[in-house]
Amino acid sequence: MENWILIVAGSALAVLITTRLRHDDTPRGLSAPVSFPKTPARFEASNEGFFKIRVIALEFDEIGPVIYINGDFGAGQSRIEVDIVVAELSINGAVDNFVPFDPALDNDQSDVRVGDLINLISPVWIEPGQRGKFRTPMLAPEREERINEIMERLDTAAGRMVDKLDAEFENYSLEGDFLVKIESDFLNDYVIKEISRQIEGELIWRAGRIDAVLRFFNSYEEVIEEIPARFDITIDDAMSLRENIDEIILNALRIEMGLDTVSYNAIVYEY
Repeated sequence: MENWILIVAGSALAVLITTRLRHDDTPRGLSAPVSFPKTPARFEASNEGFFKIRVIALEFDEIGPVIYINGDFGAGQSRIEVDIVVAELSINGAVDNFVPFDPALDNDQSDVRVGDLINLISPVWIEPGQRGKFRTPMLAPEREERINEIMERLDTAAGRMVDKLDAEFENYSLEGDFLVKIESDFLNDYVIKEISRQIEGELIWRAGRIDAVLRFFNSYEEVIEEIPARFDITIDDAMSLRENIDEIILNALRIEMGLDTVSYNAIVYEY
């Protein structure tokens, strides 16, 4: 258990979801904000312990699949130590492990405590009788590493596209029909099509049932709470999240051209 933790560790509440930078040392620009559906879906969860899940949000952007788990907490008579939170998701027979990450800007850091809200992105103590809200942004570290490599190739391809435009046109418009053609040519480039297939390979949010288990560990590697949850991704939700692939690709190009990025779709489940 110790080795595994060391490996993997390295909307009422939906408004808490934050815009972020890609996770590396190369300045690539802000990720686009997330666009939430107007009618959240529902999920099933066991809410009998200290932590009660209220909102689950699924995203897919430049760091891969992301899940936000938000809810309420209420401590008993004893002090509670939360060292790390991990989630195990079984999706259509495949299992992915998720760990917390800080969605703040690269050179910034989210506050662990903001009023009665606790961001479970690092070890924290909850005092006896303390009540409030918790927020746990989580990513799949192995997928993030792979998609990071894919994004580097995408950024290189976007840079080459802009260099080509600069060489062919002394002045060109970054709006209207010409911009539409530039984006279409970029999406249909054979290199970009292969990159798109690689990104899609990391898109685990597909139509079907998801069984999740959220586990809260203390520093002694003891499970202090375990919450099973279940929800279904509809075909429409899956297609909505899949649309993010083209937007990830086009946002890389827009950043290279100095244009604003567009928002990504997300799916929100409420208890």
